[in-house]
Amino acid sequence: MNKRIRLFFSTEPIIDAKSRVDLHEGIRLLSVVEFMSAQGWSEPESAIVDTGAPISLIPHKIWRKG
Repeated sequence: MNKRIRLFFSTEPIIDAKSRVDLHEGIRLLSVVEFMSAQGWSEPESAIVDTGAPISLIPHKIWRKG
């Protein structure tokens, strides 16, 4: 089964969480995702696509509604 996924790039500063200092400018590969739950489809969310990640992380605010 073929699916078309729209991807886009974002260039923004990467900020250190502790010191709130810009570390460097980064390029992120993003996509818009929706998740199916018992209540229906979630609202569209921007997601970072990590092509080298062995797992996917879904934010707690999405999966707790499941």
